[in-house]
Amino acid sequence: MEAVNVILQRLKADYLDVLLLHRPDALVESENVVEAFDKLQQSVKVPHFRVSNQKPMQIHLLQKIVNSRK
Repeated sequence: MEAVNVILQRLKADYLDVLLLHRPDALVESENVVEAFDKLQQSVKVPHFRVSNQKPMQIHLLQKIVNSRK
C-alpha cells in the first residue's frame, strides 16, 4: 500500500492503470495480498491487478480468496 502511494507521488498521479505483482513474497499471506488489492481498488488508486512469476498453486489460492469475497 505504501509503495503505491510513493509511486503515485513520484508520478504526480492520482491512480495507476494497472499494478503488477511480479513475484510472491514468502513472508506475506495471500489473504493480505488480496486485502491490499481490495483496498487499492476501492480507493480508485489501482483499478486492475496482474501477477507474474507465480506458481499455478499460488494463482489458484489468490483466485479462491478473491472468489470467496464476492
